[in-house]
Amino acid sequence: MEPPADELYHESYNHVAVLFASIPNYSEFYKELEFNEEGRGCLKVLHEIIREFDMLTYQMQFLSIEKIKVVGSTYMAACGLQPGMRSADDAEFVEQDRRENVATLAAFAAAMMDYTGEIGKIHVGEKFPKLSPLMAAYMG
Repeated sequence: MEPPADELYHESYNHVAVLFASIPNYSEFYKELEFNEEGRGCLKVLHEIIREFDMLTYQMQFLSIEKIKVVGSTYMAACGLQPGMRSADDAEFVEQDRRENVATLAAFAAAMMDYTGEIGKIHVGEKFPKLSPLMAAYMG
């Protein structure tokens, strides 16, 4: 049976974990100066970070993570958005999924922080100010 034409498509999920990862001082880091090509150098650094975060989602342990969006220097991802995987009524599976989703996102956040630590080291020697550590939080 088809839903009414005026009804918006949606799916409900009971055990999704959401992560927001932000570079807290990126606006201070971003400067339109001659040495960084009027800001393009700063954007290249941000692009490199986001690209690496995206590549992490292709690693076997992170395949259940979906990038939702990037706003400014904040990366949003979620774990647990696999439609039709398990019945939402099965309490044992719900609790197991909830724990797995949070653990997966925590490991993903750690991998993100490992990478941002490395990129900060790479760019310190080039004419870029050091980026601050990544802040990551999850909800779910």
